[in-house]
Amino acid sequence: MQDLFIHNTGIGNTDYLWGDNTLSPDSILYKMRLVKPAYSFRSSFIYQNVFYLLAGKLIQNVSGKPWHLFIKEKIFDPLGMKNTKALYKEVDGENRSFPHFIIDKKVTRIEKVLADAIGPAGSVSSCSDDMAIWMKCMIDSSKFNGVRLVKPQTWTYLFKPKTLVTESQFYPTQYITKPNFTTYAMGWFQQDYKGYKLNFHTGSLAGEIAIHAQLPDRKFGIYVFGNLDHAELRHALVFKAIDLFELGGTMDWSTSFKNLYDSLKKQSSQLDSISLPKQITNTKATFSINNYAGTYEDELYGSVKIDVVNDQLMVTINKVLKGVLSHYHFDTFKVKYEPKYYPADFYTFQLGSDGKINGLSVSGVVYKRK
Repeated sequence: MQDLFIHNTGIGNTDYLWGDNTLSPDSILYKMRLVKPAYSFRSSFIYQNVFYLLAGKLIQNVSGKPWHLFIKEKIFDPLGMKNTKALYKEVDGENRSFPHFIIDKKVTRIEKVLADAIGPAGSVSSCSDDMAIWMKCMIDSSKFNGVRLVKPQTWTYLFKPKTLVTESQFYPTQYITKPNFTTYAMGWFQQDYKGYKLNFHTGSLAGEIAIHAQLPDRKFGIYVFGNLDHAELRHALVFKAIDLFELGGTMDWSTSFKNLYDSLKKQSSQLDSISLPKQITNTKATFSINNYAGTYEDELYGSVKIDVVNDQLMVTINKVLKGVLSHYHFDTFKVKYEPKYYPADFYTFQLGSDGKINGLSVSGVVYKRK
């Protein structure tokens, strides 16, 4: 059970099974059998949301109740968190935030991405009042108003470091905070800061962010909500609050982290430009566009459907993500997606020995023509 929570099973990130998909939770778990290990068991660390879904299924098997009802009964109700819902479909009323992205240099509202299919990994919706209750409970070792959620020995176990987090899998903030250790407990990243252990975790869906951090030895906690995609001001607010209210310090975290993340974005953009296939000009596609239309499938990644609409190739991935193809060179096409915040991609159609199109290569995955 512990391995489901600490991201060291050997299976790499599989968010593609729910992010651009309509698979049920059971179908997501069934497809996991097809995923090849990225490293050997317990030898490294790669963040893995789907195993939290599996943990939710285990809760149901043991308790006889779906995980969302179990945590309502065991956590939300005892703490009086009346405006906290485990699944977004349970959220009612208009008093809610909406996600935003920066698109064409403008802050733009986008459609909310639902995480109910992967619920136990992060579908809970809440508000500042309820999260204040949750924080008070957390920094007092699961106690609140005479209620204790778990036994003291269980609480100690939950926050005891279980595995090391590699540099590549920890937060970029490490390059400024310079921790001596980076570990992971049962659902919590950990590092040292000014001689104290800091437990924290972020939450990120498209256009929405959060972070919760605790200094348990100082009984201090902070929670930040945001509705702009990867607004890393959240990290600056955490360390500024710790300095201001607990440990002292005059570091300008906002400027430092902004410079850091701006630099990383620039590096990423440069790497993306380098990795683009070099366009060969004055070429044309092998066939007329109607020949490229069809459905291309992979057992793990799903289906890519290519249609011709008004003499233009259009793509639909797993009946969710849509895009427009434009000829790039030979049988490679550039794809621009809708929503616009998705990065452009390149599709290369493959020919069989008979000279006919029999497959489609996308980001290293080859879909076979149905």
